[in-house]
Amino acid sequence: MRTPMSIVVLLAVLLFSGCWLVPQTPQADGGVEAEAACTPGLDQTCNDSPVVSSLMGRCEPDGTCTCREGAVMNPATGRCGVRD
Repeated sequence: MRTPMSIVVLLAVLLFSGCWLVPQTPQADGGVEAEAACTPGLDQTCNDSPVVSSLMGRCEPDGTCTCREGAVMNPATGRCGVRD
């Protein structure tokens, strides 16, 4: 079966556009500030994996996660997950 060219193009755009990276916000000084890793008050947003039902971390008021004992921080997302 042949894959339609539009799907191949879409996958290439998604792969090379960097849309899967952590979003960043430009700052007035020309630098960039990473978006918040979580939503304050919603500790479940600190879970790196949406399939994990237990709370892996606590969302701080500044939008950063503090991982609970036994969890590790994913440096790419700033969220907490299980050790490999």
